[in-house]
Amino acid sequence: MRWPACLVNTANSSNYKPGRQPDLFKEIMSCQNPAKIVTELKIPPPCVTKKDNHIPEKHEGLKQMAYVLGVLGNRYQKRGDNIAAILYYLQARAIDPDMEYLSQIAEILEEEGCYCLAYDMYTEAIQRFRDWAPYCSEMSALTSHALFNFADMLENDHSEIIEKGPVSESRDPAGIWCHLLALELYVRGGELHDPLCLARALVRLDSVKNNQVNGTQDSVRLYKLYTEMIRMEHCRCGRLDGDNDVCKCEIFDRDYSPDICSIAGDREVFEDFLKDNSNLRIALSTERLYERLTNEKSPYATQLEAPLKILKAQPAYVCYKNKMKLFTQLNHVTECSICYETKVNIDLHCAHTFCGDCYARFYNTECPMCRSPCWGSHS
Repeated sequence: MRWPACLVNTANSSNYKPGRQPDLFKEIMSCQNPAKIVTELKIPPPCVTKKDNHIPEKHEGLKQMAYVLGVLGNRYQKRGDNIAAILYYLQARAIDPDMEYLSQIAEILEEEGCYCLAYDMYTEAIQRFRDWAPYCSEMSALTSHALFNFADMLENDHSEIIEKGPVSESRDPAGIWCHLLALELYVRGGELHDPLCLARALVRLDSVKNNQVNGTQDSVRLYKLYTEMIRMEHCRCGRLDGDNDVCKCEIFDRDYSPDICSIAGDREVFEDFLKDNSNLRIALSTERLYERLTNEKSPYATQLEAPLKILKAQPAYVCYKNKMKLFTQLNHVTECSICYETKVNIDLHCAHTFCGDCYARFYNTECPMCRSPCWGSHS
């Protein structure tokens, strides 16, 4: 095979620009001997510092050789040399097809504009990791990483991927199937306790839960995933303080998550979601939906039993129910200052009074009438 002159000895060339030659990477992916390409392009081993020079011996024999090639490919990828990186990854997989470099190869192909190849690689990576993810934290992290990158690529509406879809372009010109698949991937990543996938899944589900077609199903998934976020804010392994084993649970902080803050725009969107969907509002919405589905004898009702149990145990819900019980016994029925409906009202410390439904919208912020803090009243 004859390669362009600008690619020969790529380490010393400034002509190569990532994302400009997708056809080249398609040629590389179709090649049966990646080691030969490394020789033809005169790609030297990556220059590393003394600190990075040591590669741990995690395996034996050919598997260790494949692991070393994968580590070198990762170092090339961090330097932005995608040609060398993908060749080293392909060499690693040629020696040991079980090595977990499919996701990295997909990332490079996506960056270089080979979206269909990236689609196939992401799909294969997720299928390969799926069976092991529940039992191995490392595999779970790899799966979540692949799920997020795959979904993010689908949401960018690349025409090459839209045409690849199962629905004809005449029926789905906007690539709606891409966004639906992306939502499914985010939900799966959220179920694996990945903060980025969780945040995007919650925001996407909240925006489509009122859809007339799949509204009930999306609402159920939203409330289940929200409950999963609550569980992620605490230890999930069940170990006690006296246990010898150290807890390895990654505690999620909804107010400040480094992973979510690392993506431009995601932090602000997620903050807006949390502002409109507090623990109390989600608990009340889940309770109403559960009652409706139970009366309709819908199979979705059983899926809400476990999440509703967790939501009802939240302090905000318990306090709200105690307040409603107290003011009902006091027969504190009057016109709400916001919705103007005559219902049981709850008094705030500032002496303003609101119905239970309106109170649940701002109980953890400030009084809409005088801007006094409300969180002291809800305790």
